[in-house]
Amino acid sequence: MTTLVNPDASAQLRLSAATRATYIAFIGCGFAFASWAARIPQVRDGLRLSSSELGLVLLTLAAGSVTALVLAGVVVSRFHSRRTVAVMASLEAAALASVGLGYLFGTVPVVASLFVFGFATGTWDVAMNVQGARWSAGWAGRSCRASTPATASGPSPERWSAPP
Repeated sequence: MTTLVNPDASAQLRLSAATRATYIAFIGCGFAFASWAARIPQVRDGLRLSSSELGLVLLTLAAGSVTALVLAGVVVSRFHSRRTVAVMASLEAAALASVGLGYLFGTVPVVASLFVFGFATGTWDVAMNVQGARWSAGWAGRSCRASTPATASGPSPERWSAPP
């Protein structure tokens, strides 16, 4: 007995899987950053940092993110969004663990780990937004980009032009 597969059904399944994966990527990135944010007081106390010293340590996270924004386009175009998200999620997890253990050994491991954490977060963010845009394009003319987590927090032109 031969089973006929509707090509539209197969495309719909792939689109559904891509939708779930995109949402999981957004949630995972947010969860990782929230995990770090909750540990800032612990790291500050463990390293005995003043407020100004803590600010300088946290600046390395921003430096990693800015570096990622400059390089993320090249990374995503070379390795594609799916692979970039997977690799950056792993790198971010390793950097987060490194920050968690690094403060026991001093400021330098924390600073290096935060730079890597910022780079991984920034690159992951760009890659998952590229994936979200690709996912949105698969909805046959319907505007759904406004429903992704990155755009759900505020108004967007896509929401203004979305059909009822």
